[in-house]
Amino acid sequence: MGMTENTRTNTLLSRFALTRKNQKGQVAIFVALIFQILFVFFAILINVGLLVHHKINLQHSTDLAAYYGAMKQAENMNVLAHVNYQIRQVWKLMTWRYRILGTFGFRKGDSTTSSQLYPFEFMDPPKAFFYNGSKGVADPQHLGGMGCMNVQMGGMPLGIQDIPFFCIGHDGFSGWPQNESMCQLNCDGFDSARTIGAIPNAGSASTPFGGDVAGAVNAAIDKVNLANANRCSLLGPTGATVFTRFLAGYINETYLRTKTIEALARNLSLDPDKILDIEGNTILKGAENTLKNNLTEANLTGFIAANFKTENGLANPDCAFKDGLQGSGEFLKKIEIQFINYYIHNCRPGAGILFKPEPVYDPTNPTGLGSAFNGISVQERGIIQSLLVPGQQHTVGYEKNPNCVEYYAVKASSEPQIPFLPLTKIKLNAFAVAKPFGGSIGPWYGKTWPKGNSQSTYDDANQNSKTDQTLPIRVITGAAAPPLVQSIFTQPNFSLFVGDVLGTRDKDYVAAYHSALNMRDVLNYPAKSYAANINLTGKSGNPVGGWPNFTNWDSLEAAATIGDFRDYDALATSAAGEAGTRALEISAIAPNQFDITHYSIDPDFYHNYYKKLYNSGFAKILLATNVNGITLNQLRADLGAVGMRADQPDGSSLTQRTFSVKDQILVKNTVLNSTPIVTNGPGAPGTTYTKVMNFLISLQSSLLTGWTFFSFSNYTTFPGGLVDDAANTMSFGQCKDKWNNSAAGIGALTSDQSFRSPMEEDSALPPIPGNCITGGRTGYSVKLISPNLVRNPGRLNNPINPSFFSF
Repeated sequence: MGMTENTRTNTLLSRFALTRKNQKGQVAIFVALIFQILFVFFAILINVGLLVHHKINLQHSTDLAAYYGAMKQAENMNVLAHVNYQIRQVWKLMTWRYRILGTFGFRKGDSTTSSQLYPFEFMDPPKAFFYNGSKGVADPQHLGGMGCMNVQMGGMPLGIQDIPFFCIGHDGFSGWPQNESMCQLNCDGFDSARTIGAIPNAGSASTPFGGDVAGAVNAAIDKVNLANANRCSLLGPTGATVFTRFLAGYINETYLRTKTIEALARNLSLDPDKILDIEGNTILKGAENTLKNNLTEANLTGFIAANFKTENGLANPDCAFKDGLQGSGEFLKKIEIQFINYYIHNCRPGAGILFKPEPVYDPTNPTGLGSAFNGISVQERGIIQSLLVPGQQHTVGYEKNPNCVEYYAVKASSEPQIPFLPLTKIKLNAFAVAKPFGGSIGPWYGKTWPKGNSQSTYDDANQNSKTDQTLPIRVITGAAAPPLVQSIFTQPNFSLFVGDVLGTRDKDYVAAYHSALNMRDVLNYPAKSYAANINLTGKSGNPVGGWPNFTNWDSLEAAATIGDFRDYDALATSAAGEAGTRALEISAIAPNQFDITHYSIDPDFYHNYYKKLYNSGFAKILLATNVNGITLNQLRADLGAVGMRADQPDGSSLTQRTFSVKDQILVKNTVLNSTPIVTNGPGAPGTTYTKVMNFLISLQSSLLTGWTFFSFSNYTTFPGGLVDDAANTMSFGQCKDKWNNSAAGIGALTSDQSFRSPMEEDSALPPIPGNCITGGRTGYSVKLISPNLVRNPGRLNNPINPSFFSF
């Protein structure tokens, strides 16, 4: 019997219900299957995230390591730059002594009246101020030109300020035994001899009362002639001795600083595993520690030590420093002046007394020196002669090869353990390059430096081809000295500001310092590092103390001959009664506008660099570089510091070397911030020496070479006003602190409060280059750069080896 329709329907419904029941759990199976795929995606996501995280961490850590290495390079470069500036200051000191101390006693020949003084104008309207044979007495009356019409260049008359003849035989120098000046010259005899004949004896005669009148007269005449001859015989040897002392001081101070630069430059040229920071620590170790201390735990665990490499750009053989005198393969080149045509004023007794300026170097003399040096010792003559020896010649410092770039490169690798990759590891690589920037070792001698040249290029026939247009020409062709007029370009000189073509030939500069030396009308000497301030002021024509004095520079030449360098710097003595010369010398070497444009100068070299070098670094650097000829105790602080050796018998200590450039500026402000005491005043009433010499800087913040942004929301606009706390702005070369802020400093140029260091204000503050807690900086900073910048062999002498980027 067949199945009914109803039965068939029930059967289908039953089967459908059974089928649906059998389908339960399929989602679970799907989820179980898809979970594997989801887990793989999840693991990939986690792995990629971790890899990116570790890669970023490795790159950042490598960046920091490169930055650390370049930062330590920058510290070395900052010391190099400052010491190079110290050499510039030593040059300025020697130049000032030769040109200013050596000429302020000149008078017109055969003259005993002030109207016959050699004419120097102080400023417009013309007011002469020159020594007139009576200490402390000024001569504002004589008007006239600055030179002699029969000695000209380019149609302009030249004078003692252009071609100085060194002469100290006058009673403007304490210690000269006569009241009469032997520094006599007139335009007719400017470049030739002037003779004073002996007074002839009277004939024989007698009086009605007896007695030999003629005999008495002749005796008096003989006495005068003998006195003249004796005075004349003193002039050359006395001048030669003091001149030798000045050059000995220049040689000593320059030598020790060039040796310091030699050690620092050789250290910067060492292989990356040997180069040291200024505290004597290995830069490589510091870079490695910096990298490791910033790695993640996984990167640190997987760090591949064999792949950690560093590169010191200046170690490249085509840039590494040797001695600064060799070919193009050095990043620093010593600027040597091969010949300086000094003149010394001499007179020779005979039938008549012959006054004549003589070249210091005289190839016709067996000694190679002028006759004035016949009366000094062989050892002293050797000091002068040594400046003609290659490698020991005059120098104004070093110039840096622009084709040798300092940089520090780091590469590192890691194989971090990733949780979901237990059987395999992925190798991560990173590299970074950082370089010091923003500082300046000093100006080139010439204005251009083509690639491949060993030094900057210039044209000796064109003063304008030199950065400092007043420097002596670098090369003298031929053995003979140049003619007198041409020697204007072989005299020591230096620029007072950018574009200066006169330098210390400037009439206002010369007359201002002659005024200060004659009148001694400078103010109290802020004698930091000394027991107390020293009163230098001599009012109403009554100078105090015995300065300048021949003994101010005792022992300089002795130190040079025996090689035992002076315990303190070559400045004049700091003895209370004679410190005026030292004060003026410090003012003369203080930074001017040219200096701050071309040099990185730290206002507080002692705290920021010197202590670190002296306490730990310099001895290790000397050992690592095998530099001889200098010891730790001969590491020089800034000029003006007393107690240059810690082992001095008088017990002076390291802390006595704190005198730095900021203190030089304070001395300059104080001693020159006075109105010269001259009848009717030299120039406008109230004019001070400082205002006349406005190229000398007056604030330590003027040394700053950087600025901060306009505001926190504007990083591109730089402000031009003073610090504005409300708007949070800061200008170029300013600090947000009360002791180094330009706005505050301008009102207190002679206050010690404006010439402080951070730790002097608050002992908890650290020393900071530039002395800014917030604001500008001095010297080199550091930046990360693209590796491509150091890969180009066509642009650089020291490109990085391409293999450095292989792992």
